[in-house]
Amino acid sequence: YIDNRNNTADCYVKFWDVVIGSVTVGTTAPDAVIWCPAGKQRQIFFVEGMKFSTAITVACVTTGGTGGTTGMPEDVPVEIVYGS
Repeated sequence: YIDNRNNTADCYVKFWDVVIGSVTVGTTAPDAVIWCPAGKQRQIFFVEGMKFSTAITVACVTTGGTGGTTGMPEDVPVEIVYGS
């Protein structure tokens, strides 16, 4: 779940399958990027095959792709639920 209701800017949630110390936001290419429009919530389901085997590192920024580094003006709660 991504909750971007407190922001007037779109949010891009970037996911990496690495430990947090191994990521440089804006330089390290993310494994997935999910867009969430301003003022909205989204529920996303990863399809089978998108697995995080090492760790999950997450960043919420205002620009998609690899290069975005500007954080959101307000917090963006992200809830990750894992089921097998």
